[in-house]
Amino acid sequence: MVVGTEEGFALGACTLWLLTALADQLRSRSHSAHADDGGLQAAGRAEFRRVAWQYLPVYALGTLGDWMQGGHLYALYQSYSYSISHIGHIFAIGYTSAALLGTYAAAFGDRYGYRLCVIVYGLVYSLECLSMNWDSTAVLLAGRVCGGVAYSLLFVSFESWLVAEGQARQLPGESMGQLFAMATTVNALSAVAGGTLAQLTLELGRESAEEAGANIYVAPFNAAAVPLLGCSLCAALLWRERYSREALGGGRDRSDSERVVRREGGEEAEGERPPRARTGSQGESVTAQLLDSLRRLRRDPTLLHIGVLSSLYEATLYAFVFLWTPALESRASLAAALASADVLDVLGPSEAVTISHGKIFSLLMLCKAVGSRVFACGLGHVSRDAGRGLQRTFALRALKLTFATSAACLALPVLSQRYDTTLFAFCAFELMLGFYWPAVAILRTEFVTEGRSSMISVFRVLLNVLVIGLLELSGFLSECAMFSIACTMLAASWVSVSVLQARVQGEASILAMPAGRPKASRSDDLEHESRPMLTTEGDSDGDADGFV
Repeated sequence: MVVGTEEGFALGACTLWLLTALADQLRSRSHSAHADDGGLQAAGRAEFRRVAWQYLPVYALGTLGDWMQGGHLYALYQSYSYSISHIGHIFAIGYTSAALLGTYAAAFGDRYGYRLCVIVYGLVYSLECLSMNWDSTAVLLAGRVCGGVAYSLLFVSFESWLVAEGQARQLPGESMGQLFAMATTVNALSAVAGGTLAQLTLELGRESAEEAGANIYVAPFNAAAVPLLGCSLCAALLWRERYSREALGGGRDRSDSERVVRREGGEEAEGERPPRARTGSQGESVTAQLLDSLRRLRRDPTLLHIGVLSSLYEATLYAFVFLWTPALESRASLAAALASADVLDVLGPSEAVTISHGKIFSLLMLCKAVGSRVFACGLGHVSRDAGRGLQRTFALRALKLTFATSAACLALPVLSQRYDTTLFAFCAFELMLGFYWPAVAILRTEFVTEGRSSMISVFRVLLNVLVIGLLELSGFLSECAMFSIACTMLAASWVSVSVLQARVQGEASILAMPAGRPKASRSDDLEHESRPMLTTEGDSDGDADGFV
């Protein structure tokens, strides 16, 4: 039965959330009772809370402005009398701008600062929102170009600033993993709030827009500009500027000087940031930084695997966005026909059944938030019981589980025409998405050690190419074929992360050899770069390219 299915799944998701919250409480009490078991010390907890309160509100505003637009973008273009093929081309232009201009814009953060890129994100995305008020192809295309640039900044600059801030404050690996999971939860909750606020502004402005002869769908976009501008303002007021490690002339110089500031004055005050050196990538152009990232990607199979697995998986997310609505609508119509026992409706064309898109969307986002909390709970237990050195292994195993489970979830709609089975599969897919974002952020934190924005921007080039291809294929391939392609991409992601796991474990085995045994030079370099991020606490050497 269709009725009550969404509510039942929502109840199950909330129950799982409560269970993870209870497990977190028990873990926190255990940490308090055993101060020497690897838990966060009081000073570390204070730093963690300070970074969380700085980062998460700004990130929430940025994602809220993004989610307020998504549900009505297609409807707005359609209301301007654009055909389905024309709308597809408009979307393709947006992804092309993300692959080209967005890649270049996001890479600016390594040289000019990640906070600046976040400020630009809010301003540029606000321009895209305001462009929706004009029924002009040129203006709408310019808006999509701005949206593509903003989308790249959203997925690159926020995370890069958080990584740099955590490195400056010497947060341990467990804290960073928890922050990544919290950011995923905030993103999911922002999606629910954004969809609700967008629908509310649409309904409130419908009558006045119809009386004025204006487009009723522009109201959510105008409202979305408010949190986006608020994101830029809060980033400018609350965040310090942070740069790539090599933009300051090397990791040791930067970290040592920041530790001096922290010893002398406690918390680093505004304006006390050490002056940027005119060496390293500071003298390089953004193009040179991107080319250097490409060379490092070609030389280092570990980075290549991270880029491939993230691009393949995230491309399937876009395929899922295209597919979930028609898949559920067709199955809801079939379920209604079967429930009425009308054979003619079953065999012939049945009347379409309207599903509650807002309710289902909120359910899917709730599942993603629950997934992120389950991941955070597991990460906390790994940090307590097994040591921080195994957080990398935990992230790799979480990704393997995510890709395998997600492939099974998207295979179910191919095998079943039941509404409740398909909805359950989609909820499980979103639950695993809550695992993916913090897990892949942990890997990027550890292995993308220089030019973070440039490297992640290069990763997203392949992603945008895949999305454009899927967008073009979706116009003439069947639902079954599209789900099959998505499953194939997920299987390829699983293979890539399995190879990456074997490579990382092999390097760890080599490094575990007794003294005097030969070691692979690149493996030694990788371990030297990554070990302080997730295994060292306190006064770790700041020259490490990751977190302490």
